[in-house]
This record gives sequence, C-alpha cells and structure tokens, in this order.
Amino acid sequence: MDTLQCTARSGLEAVPDPRHRAMVAGVVDSGLVDEMIALTEAFDPPVDLAQARAHADVLTTEFALFGVTIPAATTYNITLMRALMVPIADDALALALDRI
Repeated sequence: MDTLQCTARSGLEAVPDPRHRAMVAGVVDSGLVDEMIALTEAFDPPVDLAQARAHADVLTTEFALFGVTIPAATTYNITLMRALMVPIADDALALALDRI
C-alpha cells in the first residue's frame, strides 16, 4: 500500500485492502469503539496547554537557530504528549524534558 498516495475516499472505503476493511468494519460493528469513547468522554487530564504551546514555540525557535527544520505542529504534539504523560509544575524542568 502506498501510504503517500492521497485518495478522496472516506470512511471504510478509505481502507484499500478488502480483508483489512472487513476487519475494521467488524470492530466498528462490535460496538467496542463506542464503548471506548463513552468510557473516555469524561477524561479531562490536568494539562497546562499554555505551557505546552510556549515550550513548542521555544523549541521551534531553537531548532531554527540550529538549522533543523521540524514542523511547529510536530513540536507542539510532542510537548503536549509530554505534558499529558508527565505533568510538571516546574517550568524549567518541564522545558528540559521537552528538549529531550
């Protein structure tokens, strides 16, 4: 499967392999996805979104200074993931971990 090729298909039709499409349909039809969504609907992690965005901006600037090109969205996603998985109140320590 060429994952770089963009198609206009959506939903299950976007899954090109018929066997895989049938498997995905089976999972969706089982109701497990709906149960998972219902179980996590109230999930509200204590994440500092402003800190994650500020750190992403700092890191994007630092990358540019070193001549490293990384999309800002990627840097934000990584800092957000760290904030979700390892919430840290100390801003300097949090930024140090984001750099790692």
